[in-house]
Amino acid sequence: MVGQKAPLAAEQYEAAIELAAHQLARAEKAREAAELLLEIRGRTLAKTNEDLRLRDSKLRAQIEQDTQKLLAAQELAQVATFHVQPDGSLIGSRNLGSVLGLTTEMRALSQVCAMIHPLEGHEAAGYLSGEICDANVGSRDIRMLDQTGTTRWLHWTIRHSLNGDGSYYGAVRDITVARRNMRGIRASDALRARQLRKLERVSTELQDRVGELGQLSATLEDSRNQAVQADQAKSRFLAMMSHDIRTPMNAILAMLDLLATTNLQSEQTRLLDLARTSGEQMLFLLADILEISRTDGWSFDLEPATVDMTHALPTIIDAWKPLATRKGLELSLYLAPDLPQKIVIDPTRLRQLLDNLISNAIKYTVCGFIDISANCVFLNDEPAICMTVSDSGPGISPHEQERLFEDGKRLQEQINEGTQGTGLGLGICRRIVKAMRGEIGLASSVGHGSNFTVTLPYVTPEQTGHPAISEKAEPIIATPITARKQRLLVAEDIETNRIVMAALLDQLGYDYIFAHDGQTAIDISRHESFDAILMDVSMPLVDGMEAARQIRASGSRNAQLPIIAVTAFATEDEKAAILASGMDMVLSKPVRLAGLEAALQSIMLKEHAPPEPNIPSFQPRPMVDASALRAQLFAVPDAARAALVSAIVDDLSLWVGRYCDALKKKDEAEMSRAHHALRGICGGFGAQALLDALMESRQPVGHSQQDECNALHEMLDQTCTDIRRIAAEPDRRSRLSAAA
Repeated sequence: MVGQKAPLAAEQYEAAIELAAHQLARAEKAREAAELLLEIRGRTLAKTNEDLRLRDSKLRAQIEQDTQKLLAAQELAQVATFHVQPDGSLIGSRNLGSVLGLTTEMRALSQVCAMIHPLEGHEAAGYLSGEICDANVGSRDIRMLDQTGTTRWLHWTIRHSLNGDGSYYGAVRDITVARRNMRGIRASDALRARQLRKLERVSTELQDRVGELGQLSATLEDSRNQAVQADQAKSRFLAMMSHDIRTPMNAILAMLDLLATTNLQSEQTRLLDLARTSGEQMLFLLADILEISRTDGWSFDLEPATVDMTHALPTIIDAWKPLATRKGLELSLYLAPDLPQKIVIDPTRLRQLLDNLISNAIKYTVCGFIDISANCVFLNDEPAICMTVSDSGPGISPHEQERLFEDGKRLQEQINEGTQGTGLGLGICRRIVKAMRGEIGLASSVGHGSNFTVTLPYVTPEQTGHPAISEKAEPIIATPITARKQRLLVAEDIETNRIVMAALLDQLGYDYIFAHDGQTAIDISRHESFDAILMDVSMPLVDGMEAARQIRASGSRNAQLPIIAVTAFATEDEKAAILASGMDMVLSKPVRLAGLEAALQSIMLKEHAPPEPNIPSFQPRPMVDASALRAQLFAVPDAARAALVSAIVDDLSLWVGRYCDALKKKDEAEMSRAHHALRGICGGFGAQALLDALMESRQPVGHSQQDECNALHEMLDQTCTDIRRIAAEPDRRSRLSAAA
């Protein structure tokens, strides 16, 4: 039995060992599987960790970017944020200092509280320090003092932390400008309220005075009507005075011109020249008086020319010697040796200056002398002529000297003595001297006479190229235009003027027939032939301009004749209206023999000139006569020059278009109207090439109407371009001043 138990125990032992080995193998496999699982999980965790790290980096970059955007938005909105720790330390956005008006960084709440304006009181400090935790007080406007001591209004918003640790956070915004604007609005509202109350009181007072104002309004309306009627009467009076004074002057000067053509002794010739010169000066004086009376201002254009001073000054003095001799005064002239013989200056205004000064000296000097001298000096580094008129008269007090050069001012002593005069002379002198860029002065004392000094800058003829003006009128000799005696139609309603015109035309060798009014001129022009028409503008029944229009539109044999307007109304506006009516030239009264001959010669030569031979031109012909255009453009003020250029271009374009339309339709009457309108425009503003092209287009040369119109429009474009170019150039007078 013992022997059987031993094998059983060994078998059990081996089975146990085998079981243990099997379990160990299983454990090893489990360990290996566990190690593999751990390795897989480790790699997964490493990858997850890397993903988390990358995500954290991206989140940090996004947070930084969002933070920068938020800070930029805060700075743009002038809003800063802050956080206050329980210990009182402060963390603020980077723009907190700029919003508070500081250049240093803000780190403690105590710094903020120290900036509170003294007028704010304890509530503001309690709010900012967190002592006031009332939920109803979410925001507050508090005045602060910035680093420079300037008051700023800041809007604070504070929220306390929910964990109850005593920390809080908030935002602050600068509202100084808004408060200032609001204060201004409130002040304006208060002011408007006060003004409204005041207006209500005034309205009540005005209502009480409505009845009085109604009566006063009726009275004022009557006064206004009387003033308007008086102004209209003055204008009519001035126009009639200009016409009526020029009418006898026309006869006087024309007869003097005719007298000059007769055989005269030397002394008679000298006296005749003095009379003619004095008559011309009377016309200039008349023009000045009318111009001052007609307008609020007074202006004129200078017309420089070469003047021989050694002849011009003695001539002016000689004209006054007879009057001085009759009063027993000694009149003398001294010319300095260094005085230039010829200078460029406006001769008419020069004479007007000296005439006024010498006339006053003779008028107010009872006995003694009047000395005139001329010297060469410098004025503002420019060569100038200094002319002095000295007299031994009563002298002028300092008080009177202050107002002597004002328009219409006369000395009280002279008024009391009944001395005649308009009081315009020295005022005109002052304006002339100013226009000539000179100076005028007076040195006088009571009882010791007076010295009037005029200093005028000048240039020499070599600097400007001005032609010399004629010193004496050349004898007038009629020059026949053709072998046939020319026949004129003269429309004139005044008998005196008809007698004068007849004498002038007889002297010039023309045949003529008179019409006593415009309607008679129209009727005669329909049945008889003439070479030209002299048309007075102011006539009864039908005036000269209307007569010219009807003659142009009549289609008769005289519809295209040259018509010369003869008028005493000679302003630029009046001349423009006359030319627009269809007349070719304006001859101003008084009509002088030389002027009449020149006008007839120019108009006849233009009408009867033989056709020029077809000789090739080796130089391009200018489209516009620059001198003629400048004479018109620079006669108007600078402000109106651009409008005048635009009007010229528009009128040329309008009438060339009408002419071409009529040419295509073969409408002779409309062509004549357009042609005559263009003659006035082109002739007045120097567009002679375009006018010649119009004349050629009326002669059939084998071209079609369309070709002719195309050529005219091309020439029109070139003409308008040249007009604009010449208008853009500086005034000749400006260049003259620059040369001086």
